[in-house]
Amino acid sequence: MTEAETVRFISDMTRETLSGKLVWTRGKVPDSIGTKSLIPPPCIYTTNFKTWRIGVYEITYRDYLGETDEWYTTSRIDVALLSQYSNDAEYVFHQVSGTFDLMQAIQAQSVNVRAFFDAWKKDQNGD
Repeated sequence: MTEAETVRFISDMTRETLSGKLVWTRGKVPDSIGTKSLIPPPCIYTTNFKTWRIGVYEITYRDYLGETDEWYTTSRIDVALLSQYSNDAEYVFHQVSGTFDLMQAIQAQSVNVRAFFDAWKKDQNGD
């Protein structure tokens, strides 16, 4: 799979999430993923596509900057193909362009931001 194909895959998932075609479920992060993170991810979002399960989660880790001889904490959003029987990652797409936008779309869907804004707008219009 090329980088362009992976970026397209992430972009398509974001679009399908925003349109409601992909529905995500928030779940517990398995140890196989959580132990790779400096700070365990609070959750993993999962969805099904045909026979595959897809997971999205945030990993926080330490990295070293040799120029200044300093360690710093940073994070990234990973997208993984998951086992059919658990949330264990079988393949992970690391640091792909567009994953932050995908996570934002998933979180907005998870807490139903659209309904919140519709209610806010209705309230502001005096309806």
